[in-house]
Amino acid sequence: MKALAADLSVSDLEQQLRVGAHFPTKDECQKVVLGLFLKRGDAALYKVRRSEPARVELGCLNKECEMCVRASYKKKTGVWEVKESSLQHTCDRSEQRGRKRGIKTELVRSFVPVVDSIMATVGGKRAATVREVVAKSIGVELKTTQALEIAKAGRKDPATVAVNEYRFIETYIEKLAHTDERGTYKFGQEMGDEGLTFQYSYIATSAAKDFWQHSHRYIVAVDATFLTGPLKGFMFAAVTKDANNQLILLAFGQLKKENLDTWDLFLRNVKADFPGIKLILCDKQKGLEACQKIYPIVRFARCAKHLLDNTKDPDNNLGRITQEWELEYWRMVKAPTADAYNEAFVKAEKINLAAARWVNACKREFAEHIFIGEGIRRFGDSTSNMAEEMFAAWSHNEFKPMPIIQLHQKIIVWQSQRMHSSRVMSQQADPGKGENSTPWMMELLTTKFWEARMSRCRTVFCDDKEYIGMVEVKGSNPTRVIEVRLNQVENNVPSNDNMKWTASTSCSCGRCKSLGRPCKHILAALRAAASLAGPKWNFLDARWLHSAYHLSTLQHQYERLHFPTTAVEFKETDGKDLLPPPMEKKRGRKSQKKPYERKPDQKRVIVCKACGKEGHMMKTCPEPNAAQIARSFAKKIPPTQANYADDVDIDIAGDEDQSTATKEGEVGAKDNSVMEIAAQIARQLNNKAPGQKVRRVIVLDLE
Repeated sequence: MKALAADLSVSDLEQQLRVGAHFPTKDECQKVVLGLFLKRGDAALYKVRRSEPARVELGCLNKECEMCVRASYKKKTGVWEVKESSLQHTCDRSEQRGRKRGIKTELVRSFVPVVDSIMATVGGKRAATVREVVAKSIGVELKTTQALEIAKAGRKDPATVAVNEYRFIETYIEKLAHTDERGTYKFGQEMGDEGLTFQYSYIATSAAKDFWQHSHRYIVAVDATFLTGPLKGFMFAAVTKDANNQLILLAFGQLKKENLDTWDLFLRNVKADFPGIKLILCDKQKGLEACQKIYPIVRFARCAKHLLDNTKDPDNNLGRITQEWELEYWRMVKAPTADAYNEAFVKAEKINLAAARWVNACKREFAEHIFIGEGIRRFGDSTSNMAEEMFAAWSHNEFKPMPIIQLHQKIIVWQSQRMHSSRVMSQQADPGKGENSTPWMMELLTTKFWEARMSRCRTVFCDDKEYIGMVEVKGSNPTRVIEVRLNQVENNVPSNDNMKWTASTSCSCGRCKSLGRPCKHILAALRAAASLAGPKWNFLDARWLHSAYHLSTLQHQYERLHFPTTAVEFKETDGKDLLPPPMEKKRGRKSQKKPYERKPDQKRVIVCKACGKEGHMMKTCPEPNAAQIARSFAKKIPPTQANYADDVDIDIAGDEDQSTATKEGEVGAKDNSVMEIAAQIARQLNNKAPGQKVRRVIVLDLE
């Protein structure tokens, strides 16, 4: 039937439907009649009027129309013979409006062969896309169930793809390293019980290394998250923030499980690629123990949010944790001085004595005033939410279920897009207009500045270079007063950062030392100084900020952005006999069901592809075996093989700094792909274009 859709004309189809013509099956007769309707553009009027085991009647939707083909089955010869054939409409076709339904899926596939590769061209995971292509190409409106069936037919089994991509992961890492020589791309394998198995992958792009040289924060959050694909696994990540308070992925890697050995392996690579780390934020699980082993000098901070969650754990027997106690706990975490910490601790003891003392025993791991005393700025980061926010973004973009090569590719492209958008934003700022702070900091200071107008500030001394004032603390009884001192000097020689002023601040609350920016008391003093001495006391100027928030720092961080080429073409010889890592057994109480036994007369038997035993499926397997899964789904083919129509090929956009695809280019290609495929199918039906195919592997799909 493919030849019918591409080669036969209307007259040829009419000749095949003459009286006395023979067909081997009923379906073949239906295909020829449907082909005639499609060629004439009357697919909406096609209807099976009658279908019996020995008779069939096909024709126009209008019962009064004489266009009809009747055929019957001949038992002696075993063929279907056309008895009546009237191939011209007697109804007004312009007034007929059919439902465009009732056509078998097999018939649609025979006329639209491109539908099977729709997943590779326009992301055919959605049945709506299949319906749209078929409707615009042959004028048939598929049922949702039909479209879903066709979409699934062109979809590859996730387990097969996941197993197969492990065979090509080593070659993929090598090709990434070849296009990004200054980056770090590592791959490890080990000998297991079943043969060579995957051990780890580690990637740190040269763009992330160049960023770290101008970080000025030197704070890193590390964490691991589990993957949800057929073969599971864990993804490790090291995350920091830029001068505009945006998350930056420094390094990531996939490992078989989360334990001390894997953390040790990942952190050793991080230490080699990103020297000068001053503070590491992590939880108290295996990550903290491994960090203390590899970084014996570097300071570690425990995530305050995880610590709060541990106080609510019933196993710790700390009693009920109320909202009032949580409020005092966060005051303990963010207290800039020892006196403020002790004040919050005493209040927390009155609410829940056991929980307050349990938290106070590990105050060195989270209390702000201890880090300030050691000369470490945390810039307001008291939790490991940086890494968790990164993982949440991966989950939102559906990265976790992906096979290993597609997962690495998506993460690199996603990282590239974020860093390039930040570079564009930093280049749009104009230092000549006095914009020497990052956009996020300017917005934050503006909001805090207007909130500080409610604070009373009594001026002691004020001129163009110095200000001394006393700021009242709102809500304190008796009234507390905080002393604020501000000094600024105009630079006669411009600095490298184009700073016209040099300033220093002093606030008895101590909060500004940790934040790296003015606290609310300093902003209240700047408001009073500006009202007395004029605009020279500019609260938005970078003179009051740590260098980590300067606009020049942000621009230096994104000066050099080079990423590897993620669109990689594989050959058959690139695959290697590499098994996925072992999978952990499912935890929890075992099922109390009786052992499975096959019945004597049982015809259908379910065999698990993860362990080879009968009675359950792979999803519910209690003892999955990665080697058994690899044997069940192994195919000697390149990992992703996409068939494109010749004029619908989606290329990979890039420039001298970025060789990965940009999101805008991908979206633009997808919007036009459906119309292009429909046009090509129409040309094939009209005998205007031969069916040519182009092969490409690893195609980015950035929805």
